[in-house]
Amino acid sequence: MLTLKRITLSSELVLGVIVDYGAGNFLKEAVSSLEACRVAKIIVVDNGFSEGVKPSSEDVLDLKDQKTGIPIEILTPESNRGLGAGVNLAVMSERSFGTLDQRYKYLLICNPDVQASESSVNKLVEILESDKAVGVVGPVIREVDGQIYPSARSFPSVFDAAGHAIFGRIWENNPFTRRYHLITTEKINRKGTLTENSEEKPNHKAQLAYPDWVSGAFMILRLDVFLEVGGFDERFFLYLEDVDLCYKLKELGYKSCYVRGSEVVHAGGSTTKNVEIKSIIAHHVSAFRFEKKHSRGARRLLLGFSFLLLGARCLVLVTFSKIKSR
Repeated sequence: MLTLKRITLSSELVLGVIVDYGAGNFLKEAVSSLEACRVAKIIVVDNGFSEGVKPSSEDVLDLKDQKTGIPIEILTPESNRGLGAGVNLAVMSERSFGTLDQRYKYLLICNPDVQASESSVNKLVEILESDKAVGVVGPVIREVDGQIYPSARSFPSVFDAAGHAIFGRIWENNPFTRRYHLITTEKINRKGTLTENSEEKPNHKAQLAYPDWVSGAFMILRLDVFLEVGGFDERFFLYLEDVDLCYKLKELGYKSCYVRGSEVVHAGGSTTKNVEIKSIIAHHVSAFRFEKKHSRGARRLLLGFSFLLLGARCLVLVTFSKIKSR
């Protein structure tokens, strides 16, 4: 008697989570792309619901018309506690059913303005399946104009962090930002991360790279490891929650992996354009919080300088934003 064995796609082991904040049609396209990737389930956390942000996730998604059969759930928190808290809520909500560990092996985190290709998720999961030392994977992230976003980066030295903060907006090719983005220098090549100009050459022969962290705009983690580190640190309201998470994974001995064979498209900033000033402030608050949390030794003596530098930078950017919006 012939016994047929069902082949499980790698993506069917994945729980997908999207934290929305009025992304509108971008959200609809993001959900559709994850459906095409055949993830096991998609949870959308509407962080704008409690603030009356429109369109809401329910306005955009028709849960009664799920032709793919992939379950989609919308969560509406009582308050907006940030992106990391939204992801944690989705995971804990699924865990409350008592089937989290049995149904899923991996956690996919996707911005509401990101579109994945049909093979992108499987290609990332294959790396996690083949290398147990990898805790998180990220794809090549392209902007809508085709440019590659620097989504694989280092934990910067205090000098590179300061240089990037000062010159990043006014001197595009400055050496501090290039080192932070892992685009150049022999030192970084020897670290086994990215090679010279590899960001400009997505078909470079080294299909895998191991930076310090990969962007949370689109990443897949081992679910058990995510739970082991306690999920996202909810003190990071917005920005750097992904950097902090990768830092915690590295402390446990897990690697971050950048996979050039997998690509997604990121519209970029669709949920922050309407709250630009709040976004700028949140970014700088998170940057200082990260520095305060992880700096050690002599670097910790420079926290006062970091506070003043980030505060001044934040003030300048908020001022320019107000002028631009007039």
